Amino acid sequence: MAEPVEINSGDLLKEVGLLHMEVKIRAARETVLEVRLKEALGALEVEKEPEDNNGG
Repeated sequence: MAEPVEINSGDLLKEVGLLHMEVKIRAARETVLEVRLKEALGALEVEKEPEDNNGG
């Protein structure tokens, strides 16, 4: 059977704080990547040549 482990509340709060910051950093990175993707897609739309709708 596992021995009980004493938990230091200060260490636990520190760990939770670090995890919270990591989540915020990841969310910020995802936002930056999303913006870059939208910019790249927008640039592709601008570069795309208009299609010939007159049948050639």
